[in-house]
Amino acid sequence: MGRHWMVSCPHCNAAIAQGVGYGDNIPDIWVPLIRCKVCGGLIKTGGNEYLTLTVNERTKLRANNQNNEFIEKSLDRTNNKDYLTFLKNNGYAIYPITDADKERFKDVRFDMYKNQLPSLSATQSLRNVGILIDEKQLDEKTGAFKQEILDNNIKEYKLNRKILRWGLIIGAVVGIILGWSFSYINQYLAILGLAIGVGCTVAVCYGMDYYYKHKEESLNSSKPAQVNNINNTQPAKKSEQDKQQYLALIEKCGIRFFIKYYRKILRLPLKDVDVTENYSSAEREERLLAAKKIIDLGLSELALTEIIRVYDDILDKEVIEQAKALLDEIRKPD
Repeated sequence: MGRHWMVSCPHCNAAIAQGVGYGDNIPDIWVPLIRCKVCGGLIKTGGNEYLTLTVNERTKLRANNQNNEFIEKSLDRTNNKDYLTFLKNNGYAIYPITDADKERFKDVRFDMYKNQLPSLSATQSLRNVGILIDEKQLDEKTGAFKQEILDNNIKEYKLNRKILRWGLIIGAVVGIILGWSFSYINQYLAILGLAIGVGCTVAVCYGMDYYYKHKEESLNSSKPAQVNNINNTQPAKKSEQDKQQYLALIEKCGIRFFIKYYRKILRLPLKDVDVTENYSSAEREERLLAAKKIIDLGLSELALTEIIRVYDDILDKEVIEQAKALLDEIRKPD
């Protein structure tokens, strides 16, 4: 998949590793902007999403398997309405797909991305590069992180650099001393000494990271004013875990599938649920099991609430109305 490429943030000079490139360059089709995880500033990557390229620029791309894959992933990312808005707000024009695109890249499944939802992997990749983040974290004037978040990020960044520096120093010293000492006995033992040095680096980094994390937790727990906040994090963690479970399961069964067959799955054995779509037996079973698990884990209300909240302007009105009706049934007291 090529090698990892690294850039330094032009805003705060922090070293940031983001994405995978070929040789020294990132792919032509990739996210055009990433966000520095330290200061929150936006950095141009030199790449472009497929929809931000003009038709003339698209004709310069080679029609091969590699580019076909990049184009499909790009189209998957730009299915996200919030991401398209983000691109437009940052000066990128959107050029629709034409017949010339379909003719040139015949193996690309363009129709998959017409009025469809982005995959979870596409959404996650945008989060990984800092595009889809909570707007409350950003300063409206600068577009970067708010000062308190910036301070915490810089503190964490400096601490990680300190841990890595000490880990490398101690590991190098131990490796050199042991390697030199063992070399008098056997040359293979010298290699063992160097390997122990590498192990020391890992151990020191892990130990220091563990120490500082627990030191900060101890300081926080010693403050009486923080007790309630610490206790309140438990429901928040549970809520986040539930949401992650829902997202993983709804990707497997599909939103429309879950809504359409919810009542049948709730009341019937899975073998008796009549699925009208032309799925293979394996896909039918996977979808049914995922939908059933959402119900069994008590995530139905969360799932329907999130579907209505996130996809209200994307899904057909009829589907949203069905979701609302199911949600009313769940919330209706017995």
